[in-house]
Order: sequence, then structure tokens, then C-alpha cells
Amino acid sequence: MLYKLRTPVAGVIILSALLHLLTAIFSIGYIHPDEHFQILEFIRYHSAPDAPMVWEFHNKIRSYALPAFLYFIQQALWYIGITDAYDTVLVFRLISSALSFSATLLLLITAQTWLNTRKSKANNSKYLLLTAGLLFLHYQIPFIHARVQNENWGASLFIIGTALLFFNRRATQKHIYTAPLAAGFLLGLAFLFRFQILVMIGPLMLWLWVFGKRHFSELSLISGGIILAVIAGVFVDRWGYGSYTFSFWNYFKSNILNSELDKHGVAPFYYYITNYIGRDNNIINLTVVLFTFSGWLMFPKHVLTWITAPFFLIHSYIGHKEMRFLIPILPFCLLYIPLMVAHLQDKVPGVFKILHLKTAKVIFYLMMFSNAIGLLILAFNPANKKIGLLEFLNSRPEIRKVYFIEHDNLNISDLQNHHFYPPIPEFIPTPPALIQKQDSSFHLEENYVFTSSYQDYIDVLQKRRCDILYQRDMIYLIHDLYCRLYLLQPQKGRETLFTLFKCYPSGQ
Repeated sequence: MLYKLRTPVAGVIILSALLHLLTAIFSIGYIHPDEHFQILEFIRYHSAPDAPMVWEFHNKIRSYALPAFLYFIQQALWYIGITDAYDTVLVFRLISSALSFSATLLLLITAQTWLNTRKSKANNSKYLLLTAGLLFLHYQIPFIHARVQNENWGASLFIIGTALLFFNRRATQKHIYTAPLAAGFLLGLAFLFRFQILVMIGPLMLWLWVFGKRHFSELSLISGGIILAVIAGVFVDRWGYGSYTFSFWNYFKSNILNSELDKHGVAPFYYYITNYIGRDNNIINLTVVLFTFSGWLMFPKHVLTWITAPFFLIHSYIGHKEMRFLIPILPFCLLYIPLMVAHLQDKVPGVFKILHLKTAKVIFYLMMFSNAIGLLILAFNPANKKIGLLEFLNSRPEIRKVYFIEHDNLNISDLQNHHFYPPIPEFIPTPPALIQKQDSSFHLEENYVFTSSYQDYIDVLQKRRCDILYQRDMIYLIHDLYCRLYLLQPQKGRETLFTLFKCYPSGQ
């Protein structure tokens, strides 16, 4: 099927590969603390078990599958002389991007079978190009793929396992036993990486039986592969936690039966819809939501509907909600756009002549521009500015003491809890009013000053003679312009503008 990926599609894939590489390099840090404390700190525990661990570790509610895999990657890096923690995490991000990129390529190939249900195939290459553009160049995709998180890795393995069940079935006749067994094992690993993916695996298996007309023997082999992966996960957890446990049961008991999740906040059932539409790139997000909901109604028997709709509905029912929980279904939801476009073109020929209207063109190019800006912002902006700061401080060992201006938007104790990385310099809290006192000892000595708000940044520049050592101001300027363009609320005063100064004594 690869030969069908013609030149324009190949161009999209190559561009996406470049964006994946750049995003993996520059999007330092994590988008949610779980990405660090439940993966990197789990890895660190087996090299330095003295530091404190999060409650999830002590309750054994997380599978050790992903931390164990990355632990042995870390050991291999140490063996060849790569011991720097930040370089190690960079390799993790590169592996994550490569895995997810490969999974997306398989999804693109598989989608040609899923979407090839229309009567007219004259515009097949255009639909393929549209599908490739959505899967590879949607503004969130390279950024999500670079994340070393369970949602992303679980989604990638689910895609690969699913693709193996659909991709070129005639070729798998030579491997009538190994192909479904391998697919099941991959689906089982996806479950271990993200337990909630069970809500995708179950409906997929039902669809294969009811609508896919798969033989019972094939479904049994798939189930056998899943069971093998789960059994392997038990032994991995034994290695990780030091005792036998069923982490998936511990997770279900703690977060569902005992409602531990609700302690972290609850949201109404419509949260995912309103929050996703109200985020940056709201025009694109609204389009994805409308096409997905329309696809569910128009194609209730389609495999995409069985994979995505139950997952969304169950997560909407659960009280605690986070947008990252829906990461596994995002690529599948994007496929509803070419599916619906092809369906409308068949049912109402010429319906898309409306795109020739000037207003439609303006909206289309605005969406393209919006998507491009989103790609650049997410590619070159640290996923977590604190980790970007820590990495810079690690490169400047001469910095042993840093004065920081106290504000609510900076939690220094949080910085000091990142034990996977080398120890950070001593941070000394400094009241904002001290900046205004020219005769204080603070102004009479050379020191390093860190500010986390735009106003403090201006105050330091006005009161001290300083060099800026670390800042990523341009990204925030672009982000503010972007927010204003779409009538969103920009960062007021760029309140989280991290700046590290080297300041000289007053009078010099």
C-alpha cells in the first residue's frame, strides 16, 4: 500500500517528520505532572530509591510497563556514555515521536480501507491528501507525539495493533496465527500503558465479531495475545514494585470504586466539548467536534464510531475530566472529516462548490494559517517552562544561588521535587518590594535573579543593571498575537514569563 502514497502525500509526510523532529528537540518538559512523576520518577527509583515517591507508586496503581521499557533504554544510554538526564529525556522524546509517527503512517494506510466506501473514486487522491494532512499536520499531533506519556504510547500501540488487523489481510493469510496473536499482544500492551484503552479494545473486538465477520478462532488468538501481554505486565510490575500485584485492579479499585479521582476535581458531562472548542485554534477544534458528532450519527456501524463513541461517552460520565484523557481517540476523530466529505460528495454532487465562495476561502485560509501558527508555537515552546529553566541551570554549574521574586505562579518546592534531574541551585525567596529598595544588600552585590512575571521583569530592568541569561520572550509574543487574532484571552501581562538575570552591583 505504500506505493499509493503519491508525491503530495509524501510531501506532507516528510514535512511532518521534520516537525516531529523539531518538536521532540524543543518541546522540553511535560504537559501534566503525571508525565514526569509517574514515568521518569518511576525510572529513577530503580537507580536511586532514596527520594520520596508519589502516592500512586505506594498504592501500586500504575503499570510499570512504560517506565520499565524506558529504564532499559536509559541503561543502554549510560552504557554508551550518555548519562545527562536531559539528554536521556530528549532520547525518550525522539523515541516517542518516532513510534507515534510510525503508528500514524500505518493509520493512514489502514484508513484507505476504512474510507473507501463511496461510489465515486474520481477524487480519491484528494481525499488521501486531506487524510494525510489531518493525521500528520493537525497542530496538536507532533506535540502530542513527542510526549513521553501513557496516553500517547498507549494510543500508538493501539493504532499499530488495529492496523495489523486491517492492513492487507491477504498478506496475513501466510501468518494466519501469528498476525492476530501479535495484534492482540500490541493491544494488550496498549492496555498496560493506558488502562482506559480497554474501552476502545472491547468495542473493537465486538465490531470485529458483529460487523467484521471475523472467525471465532481469529478473535480467540487476538484475545490470547491480549492475555499474554497482561500476564507479562504482572511480571513487569513485580520487577518495578518489588512484589506481585495487579496494578490494573488497584487502579480500578482506587480511582473508580473508591472515587479517588473525584478528589482531584469533577466537571460536568459537557466539559470535553466546551473546553476543547474554547481552547486555542477554536475554529479547527469546532470543526473536529462537528464532524465527529455527525459521523457518529451517520455511521453508527462504522469501526471508527465503535472505537471512539464509547470511549468519549464513558469519559464524559466519569466526574474527573482532563483533556489529555481523550488523546487516544484524537487521530480517529480526525478521520471523520474525510469520511464525511466523501459521503457528502457522493450524496450531493457539487456541494463543495460552496468552497469557491470568497467567504469560504477566507475561513479556509484562516484555518490553515491558524494551524500553522499552532504547529510552530507547540514545536518551539517548552511543554513545561520549569523544565526548560532547569535544563539551562544544569548547563551553568557556576550558578549556585538564585534570588527569585515570590509570586503565586511559581512553586519552587515543585522544582526541587524533580529528583530525576540533577540538583538545582539554591533558590532564595525575595519579596517584590525588595526590588524597589536601592540601598538594600540585594542591590549591592552581584547575583542571579529569577522573575516569573512580566511586571517583575520590567522592574528588574529598571532598577538593576542586568544581563538576560534565559528567556523565551518571542514565543509568548507570538502566542499573545495569536490569542488576540482569535478573540481569546491572552496571557495578561505574560504573567508566566520566565527570565533569569545576571545582575551587577548598583553604581558599577
